[in-house]
Amino acid sequence: MKTIRYIFLVCSVLWTSVWGISAQSLNYSVVPVNAGWTAMAGTGVGVAGGDGIQWNRVAQVSMAEKTAGASISYGNWQPALSDKHPLSASVFYNLNQRFTFTLGTVVFNGNNITFQDDQGNPLETYRSKESVLGAGFGYKISSGLSVGLSVDYTSLQLGPDLSNSAIGFDLSAMYNSGNLSVGVLACDLANADLPGRGAVAVSYELMPAMNHRVEVQSETGLVFSTKSASLGLGFRYTSYDLISVSAGYYLGNKEDYIPSHVSLGTGIHFGGVSMDCACLLFDSDRGNSWIATLSYSL
Repeated sequence: MKTIRYIFLVCSVLWTSVWGISAQSLNYSVVPVNAGWTAMAGTGVGVAGGDGIQWNRVAQVSMAEKTAGASISYGNWQPALSDKHPLSASVFYNLNQRFTFTLGTVVFNGNNITFQDDQGNPLETYRSKESVLGAGFGYKISSGLSVGLSVDYTSLQLGPDLSNSAIGFDLSAMYNSGNLSVGVLACDLANADLPGRGAVAVSYELMPAMNHRVEVQSETGLVFSTKSASLGLGFRYTSYDLISVSAGYYLGNKEDYIPSHVSLGTGIHFGGVSMDCACLLFDSDRGNSWIATLSYSL
């Protein structure tokens, strides 16, 4: 009971500390950068361990019974609307299965922006670019509880002489008890120039037969700049720890960031190497998105 009360206390502090954060720009915190989570309607906050590595989910990475790992992802985000191509990479290292260190980056190009003179004549076209560099530290309090803190540096370039940058902090916590995992994440705290996002997720794992595993996950999120809420429901079936198939449904807001959509994906896992692919089925106004992730852990 003491552990459970502590978990609820951590979750309450995280959620309360980020409520009301405002923002003015879309950034990586609401753009999928991992195929494994994306295929399950983006429910990565509830994933315990190194299922695709990302620095701002340090508490989740701390749950991995792995010494080190690395991952790289590339995709195409809403090509009919923004044509972003997010490229991300991250690494982690667990020291004595207690202290976790992470590094990561995300880079993606935005839309083409045409600059004009005073008479409205086009001068040049510039493709906007956003990049994020982050580092994190996690601490595994016990076999079933971990917390994490990371810091991100975000840079946004809209033109040759138009740029902006911001520093945000991310807090994460995870509780794991056998088949059940509960995760909390708060991104981009203490900076009104970043969107700010919070999420709470629950994951449950079933083993209906030997060498067969089913994971069911649910995640509730909120983008603080617009008070835009979301709900993700996903599942993944894994056979012999070799092949997995995933599906999910994301309930979002078409006007604010990510609209509702169906997600599908598959993965191959062997010898510590994982290759995951995911597809998001949007309407024709946005175009279907996809992402692929290659990761390795030992």
